[in-house]
Amino acid sequence: MVDFHSHILPGIDDGSKNIDESLEILREMYSQGITKVVATPHFLARLQSVEEFFHARDEAIQTLKEALVGIEDVPEIYVGSETEYYDGIGECEELDKLTIIGTKILLIEMPFTLWTEAIYRSLMRLQERGYVPVIAHIERYISYQNEQKCLERLEEMGVQIQCNCTFLTNRFTKKKALRFIGGRHINFLGTDSHDMSSRKPKMDKALKIIEKKHGYEAVEDILDYSEGALRSATVVI
Repeated sequence: MVDFHSHILPGIDDGSKNIDESLEILREMYSQGITKVVATPHFLARLQSVEEFFHARDEAIQTLKEALVGIEDVPEIYVGSETEYYDGIGECEELDKLTIIGTKILLIEMPFTLWTEAIYRSLMRLQERGYVPVIAHIERYISYQNEQKCLERLEEMGVQIQCNCTFLTNRFTKKKALRFIGGRHINFLGTDSHDMSSRKPKMDKALKIIEKKHGYEAVEDILDYSEGALRSATVVI
């Protein structure tokens, strides 16, 4: 089982604050059946360069790797980023440092506004360059768009879509989330875990909700798709 979006690297963003918290989150993930997790720390181009982010991420990886020596009850860890959309992203020459290591997959946090033609063109430009843009937690900005037209356009473009488990577990958004799942609009699930209090992993609950409404086949479709996407990815830890 793959968790495609998490903030488990210690001390690099608003996610895990330290090694102890990272280990606690990872063990909880493992207890829920998560065997692979993608660490996606925030990259904010308005605050730091790609090089600065890359070095900070590498330090966090090494810190976590040392702490995990001899520990087995945690998922395999892959590493990428959650890159905030910015003007010019389609032409960035250092994108390989932001993708999931070993792949061309780039998780993008989109603007919390109505997306312009320029934004869609940037996504297309990424694809032209061989990258695979994945929209992070689609539920957070779909209300700013014409929902159906946006989903159809992303699918026509071949842009992938991730949603958070809380989209399914929240009683106010559960119905819409299940509609998205039923309509085959969601490619990846992520816990978007930051801590073990307000933003803890809820993968097990989300999958049970999907299975109850759409059957285990719908669960398998998402899990198999995620496994396939990581086939060429590098296990970092």
